[in-house]
Amino acid sequence: MTRTANYISVAASIAVVSVGSAAQAAEYTLMPSPQTVHIGYFLSTVKPVLSIDSGDIVTLESAATIVPSVIDESGVVPPSAVPQYQRDIFGQVKDRGPGPHILTGPVYVDQPAVGNIRYGLFSAANGPFPLPDHGSVGGVQYLEEHCGQAHLIAAASCSNPTVTLSPFDGCDGTAIGLPYQVGATLKAGAFPYESTEVERRLRIRLNDNAQYVAETAFWGGNADVQAALVRPELNGGSGILDVTPTPGTPTTIEYGVGLLEDALSAYSYPGIIHCRPIVTPYLVERQMMPLPQRAARGLTGVQFTPMGNVWSFGRGYTGNKPNNDASAPAAGTAYLVATGAVTIWRDDNVFVTPPERTFDRSGNAWQATAQQAYATTVDCVAFFVLVNLTAMTASTGAAIAGSLF
Repeated sequence: MTRTANYISVAASIAVVSVGSAAQAAEYTLMPSPQTVHIGYFLSTVKPVLSIDSGDIVTLESAATIVPSVIDESGVVPPSAVPQYQRDIFGQVKDRGPGPHILTGPVYVDQPAVGNIRYGLFSAANGPFPLPDHGSVGGVQYLEEHCGQAHLIAAASCSNPTVTLSPFDGCDGTAIGLPYQVGATLKAGAFPYESTEVERRLRIRLNDNAQYVAETAFWGGNADVQAALVRPELNGGSGILDVTPTPGTPTTIEYGVGLLEDALSAYSYPGIIHCRPIVTPYLVERQMMPLPQRAARGLTGVQFTPMGNVWSFGRGYTGNKPNNDASAPAAGTAYLVATGAVTIWRDDNVFVTPPERTFDRSGNAWQATAQQAYATTVDCVAFFVLVNLTAMTASTGAAIAGSLF
């Protein structure tokens, strides 16, 4: 769970319930002592004396600002009336600010959980698996074992003693995943952050956006990174294949999905059909995928096509024609892509530039970068089709679509 700098300090006895669900809330009691209070100042840089999860319950008690020695000298109450923690605080706490108040805390409250990472390529692909030691420079290569074919051969018999053998097929191909980096940067004011906090937030930013970058590296790439979909070794060296009946002319989304399912049927294992999220309502309307599982409910799993292939809806996919043409589809149309299994490879190490070394002295600000190496491989096959994104009419299924929602 990630943390954000939410601090609570109190100068009165109070029960604090942090924002979040209390269904599984832990309960804490924080009593004043020389180790849990500070006197006369309130700063966000004070080290927390307690860290809790959002939704936990904390009961805090504060100490009065009356000096024990003054009470004792007055004789109004016996010395036993002054709590021992009050005497310990005034006797031991030397670090004091200009004010008189004793503050219990601060308490560090973790930010509420945001749920699972959205559904996308990481949901549908294998991995991430550890990137080999050489992978950050040389990428990943391995011999594919599931791309070969078999043939129908007549059985030998007395009446047919001579059997024509099928041709000898060549070796399986090689899957190649070129390396790329997922990078993130962060610039923050020197106050009130420390370098460790800058690095922590930077790592969160890198992790949160890794799937988006990996999707872009899979479909689209950029001027420096070749997309996985345009690898020439796919389909036995033919590259990605267009299965649109009339290339450049979109077909219906139902027929387009059928063409991709049919093309993938030559691949002996479940493949993946990729598209941008804009396509999802049209698929749900036609009952070609279940209603999405909400990450907020903590649900996991994958979405399947009618043939049992896996859907991947990538916000990072460019959606352009997935070959070296890379032209954008016309309004109201979309490209769908089908592939064999996709595997994500990720370096276990994250390189973070030490914020102290890259500190912006002219602007008095922390600045740092983080990078992590990845590679993506596609097994055997890749196809694409251009489809129309048109809503179903009342006579062809609006009532069905309405019942789904």
